[in-house]
Amino acid sequence: MEMPQYTVNTIMQLLQVPEPGVRKLLIEAGIGVDANKIDPDEIIRYEDFRILWVSLANRREGRLLATLLIEESDNWFTKLSRRK
Repeated sequence: MEMPQYTVNTIMQLLQVPEPGVRKLLIEAGIGVDANKIDPDEIIRYEDFRILWVSLANRREGRLLATLLIEESDNWFTKLSRRK
């Protein structure tokens, strides 16, 4: 099963945070991204997105990130639950 991927831009829009702020959050969560890079289309793997989400779980940002995991009609949980 293919895991979802997210872009820096997706996270920027969801959190209403500019790219340097998103990159700072990713780095603080232990995810290896370049703090000085400018590439809103950079892919964030599901595993890394989940680490970011867990690192922010008790904050407003964590609750917003959780919406990407549960509100997409074709998210990983939906795919998993469709399996027989």
